Amino acid sequence: MKKRIFGFVASSIVLLSLTACGVGGGKQNVSSDNSEPGEIKGEIVFATNQTNIVDTKLKELADAYMKENEGTTIKIEGLKDYDSTMQTRIAGGQAPDIFYRIDSISNETAKDYFLPLDDLGFTEKDITTYENAASPDGNVYTIADSIDYTGIVYNKQAFKNAGVTEVPQTISDLMAASAKLKEAGITPMGTAYKDKWPIYPWIDFDVVATVMTGDPLNGKASIAEENNVINDNEKKTADILRDMNLNGYLESDVMSANWDQLKLDLAQAKMAMVYLPSWFPTQLVELGAAESDIGMFPFPEAKGILVSTNKVWGVSKDSKAPALAKDFLRYLIEDGRYAKACLATPSWKEDAGSQGFMEELLSFDVPVVEPGKQDPRVDQFTALQNESEVDEQTFLQNYIIEKDDAKAQKIIDDVNEKWAKAQEKLK
Repeated sequence: MKKRIFGFVASSIVLLSLTACGVGGGKQNVSSDNSEPGEIKGEIVFATNQTNIVDTKLKELADAYMKENEGTTIKIEGLKDYDSTMQTRIAGGQAPDIFYRIDSISNETAKDYFLPLDDLGFTEKDITTYENAASPDGNVYTIADSIDYTGIVYNKQAFKNAGVTEVPQTISDLMAASAKLKEAGITPMGTAYKDKWPIYPWIDFDVVATVMTGDPLNGKASIAEENNVINDNEKKTADILRDMNLNGYLESDVMSANWDQLKLDLAQAKMAMVYLPSWFPTQLVELGAAESDIGMFPFPEAKGILVSTNKVWGVSKDSKAPALAKDFLRYLIEDGRYAKACLATPSWKEDAGSQGFMEELLSFDVPVVEPGKQDPRVDQFTALQNESEVDEQTFLQNYIIEKDDAKAQKIIDDVNEKWAKAQEKLK
């Protein structure tokens, strides 16, 4: 059915600076606790990458918690280079009490860094993707603060200015709308090609599998057992983006197109669409776009909308105030407090679809698909990717700017050949 476009924490807090707390010899985790086990008191450090709201929204949350829980001190630490800094902290035995899981920590190794969180009382009824965080030993060590739904983010005013009255629900619709937008002098689809990473939904194996088949297990887990890493599903989405480039539906100088300009152009209706998760629309509003002008719809012809976790948080095994750390983490996750402070979509189910653009995205007759529990074949996929040195985003960059069909096919063949050789080597 066609859809029309529609609108829709007390002075005791200490804010640690990077100079005082970062790598380089400053004061580190000073958590202390003279309480009995299970008693909520003491001092903890919560480390975040959201440096822009450390002394505002996060301070308000910490103040409110400390007011409700006398004898507690919450220190908020903002880190810009979060992953590398945290890697160094962890290796030196100086991890903060609460931190999010960095890339080097997997579900399988989470128990080596975090305490079990099963005693917080959360279940899959409370938190989206809760069960997906379970480790092989059956315990949950990390909890997501927010979630992302991937779809087409669009500017309704840009559509209106070009005479596009309905959001595209087929690939033909997408191309027809793009033609109208181009004719009206509006960039139909943004890529930020030069920065590369923003094109990832077009080629991310699990996103593509969900969109094309409705099952993320047709992504990395399945491809780990296939000779071709660029399969029919990957090729279809890559072809759509390549066709858009050939038709002039991407940025006019795509090679120099960058992230900052993409955001500004989309906020100002100079650009119409971009394919990204639901963390993005609020950034456009911050840049001046009217909230009612920013919408979101499923990828045309999608068989599923992938919901995935953003940051997943745990309590350090080395925390000297574990009861307090656990309770403060519970406080942040409950009612989506931390996610809302970060302008993200909460994992807390009661608040997950409260934003206007989310209401629109979820109003279409396309099922929301959660990733399955960690499949061991995903580790196999990672090993193959490391061995083959296949970078899907680099592949896509090369593919979409190739005008010759035969040469474009060779780009696919070369990547698949590398994958097949890695398959043979790792057997």
